Parts: sequence; C-alpha cells; structure tokens
Amino acid sequence: MKKNTYTVKTRKGVTLIELTVVIAIILLLISILFIGARFYIKGADKSACIVNINGIQKGARSYQNLNPTVDEGDALDITAFSGTAAVPDQEAPLPVLPVCPTADTDYTLTATFPPAGTPVAVCADGDYGGTTIEAQADGDIHAPQSTDGW
Repeated sequence: MKKNTYTVKTRKGVTLIELTVVIAIILLLISILFIGARFYIKGADKSACIVNINGIQKGARSYQNLNPTVDEGDALDITAFSGTAAVPDQEAPLPVLPVCPTADTDYTLTATFPPAGTPVAVCADGDYGGTTIEAQADGDIHAPQSTDGW
C-alpha cells in the first residue's frame, strides 16, 4: 500500500482581516481609557472646587469668630480674612484666596456675611442655579450638596 505523501502548506503569519480586528480592539480600549480619564478629571476638579469653597467658608467664619464686632449682614471684605489680615498681630485665616481649578477664575463672594449654613462663595463655573442648562443636565455644578457642618 502506498502512503499519501501530500504535504499541506501552512501559512505562517496573520491575515489582513485578523490584523484589522486586533487594531480595532486596541483603538476601542484606548478610547474607553480616554473617556474614563476625562470623567475622572472633571470629578476631581469639581471636588477641588467644593473643597476650595469650604475653605473660603471656614476662613470667613473664622474671621467672624475672631472679631466679635463682625455680625451677620455686615459688609464682607475679602481682604479682611485672606492675604494680609486687617487685624494687627493676627494671621489671616485664609492665606491665599483660591481659584476654581476648572475655569481658573475667582469665586463670587456674597456682599455681606450670610447666616450660618449659607455659603459665602460660589464658583463662577457652577453656582447655585446661575449655571447653564447643559451644566445642570450633566450634573457639573460646582456646589456642595449640603453645607451642614460648615
């Protein structure tokens, strides 16, 4: 009996379709990574903005507590509690007035010392209701959910 001596040629390497599928999968994974990084950065900026507002709030309340002549409704002067303190021999509660990390703008301050629980500052990029409809829909408002404990 005669044995089959046919040899089957196997091709080494990948086809163009396989290479295209691999490249498409890699591009899909990279795009998912960039989308996730963008949302991470937006969330981090929003959190930093809220922390800055909290710091301004605490600086204003500290100044108000250190100076018994300052009451609710009195004019709010940012230079009194940030930078160089207006009261001699006292360090300013807030050495430097922070800026919003997203918009690189200063915070909008109230004209007077508000009652406790009311924010002293709001972010120009997302205040309490003065934001754009797009920002409200995205949940991209730079305002704390609650000011309890401030």
